[in-house]
Amino acid sequence: MKTSARLLLVAILSIALPAAASAAAIDPTGTYTLSKGTCKNYNPIDGNTTSDMNTAQTLSVTVSGSDLYIVFATVPMYGKLILDPNTPDSKGVSPLVNCTVTNNLDFAGNDYNYMGRLDFKSSGTTVKLKGRFYTEAANNAFNPFVSFCSFSAERTSSADPGNTPCP
Repeated sequence: MKTSARLLLVAILSIALPAAASAAAIDPTGTYTLSKGTCKNYNPIDGNTTSDMNTAQTLSVTVSGSDLYIVFATVPMYGKLILDPNTPDSKGVSPLVNCTVTNNLDFAGNDYNYMGRLDFKSSGTTVKLKGRFYTEAANNAFNPFVSFCSFSAERTSSADPGNTPCP
């Protein structure tokens, strides 16, 4: 999916959720460590299903305005921070897509599509998140699969990890 199409997708998702003023907004900047998570995986070639998730992974977030530059494990992603209109200082949500998402389900090579959502919640200096995403690599020549994943994580560092925008 070209950058303009990716931005259109995020814009459409952003319109569906109200934005709030950013005066005392939650700041999700930092590095998060997964505390629990699960993926339901399906292999379209052999029909096998598995459930797993490596919870020894991290997720990092750099904030630029309302743009979020996210790296989950080693996958760069893009999101938009949408603040809860009633509690913008403690709650926010972000739709997200990976930077190399394609609109073609019949691709070859070692590509993956990630689309999902992150929910941020803070209490004092503690920021936690819950995430859900869909991954498809049905025609990936090396490891075909379709996954639905959910996870929880807590921020372990509030330092900006320096993630960069999608190319």
